[in-house]
Amino acid sequence: MKYIHVDADEIIHNQLPKNWRNVSNLRGLEVSDPAYLLTLGWRPLTEVNADYDGLTQDRSVPVMTVTATDAIATYTISWITNEADGLQKHKDKKLAAIRSEASAIIVAKWPAWLQNNIALGLDPDLAVSCTDEIASVRVESNGFEDDVNALAVIQDVIDYTYTFTELV
Repeated sequence: MKYIHVDADEIIHNQLPKNWRNVSNLRGLEVSDPAYLLTLGWRPLTEVNADYDGLTQDRSVPVMTVTATDAIATYTISWITNEADGLQKHKDKKLAAIRSEASAIIVAKWPAWLQNNIALGLDPDLAVSCTDEIASVRVESNGFEDDVNALAVIQDVIDYTYTFTELV
């Protein structure tokens, strides 16, 4: 459960810390003595309309309602009606997927520890092939990203597919 700290009707903290002021194991009190948390100014937080689809909806900053025993964060969810905003969100999602896949391909062949050894000069025989293969994946990734950025219709972004050349 999420908690907030209220002091003089002002929200001071928005996360229950492990230790706070002179109280150790504050998170343990959440289970063992939630009433004591109230006396310290910590209120359980209930979120209303917190879930939303970031590609098709926007979520407002929450309106906070604080009572003597709890706090409620109410979000307003609205549909994205601006085509440009929706297009950019879909592009961002596709670009993130491309970058993630490129990174996974690189790390599968050239794990970070090996890349570090090569950079430190500990494996000089592998330096050229490592650099060339990482560069080839990045060039390919950049090409896919350019393709996505050139698209002007949401459905085209959704339908866009790409295939990386396999490293051997």
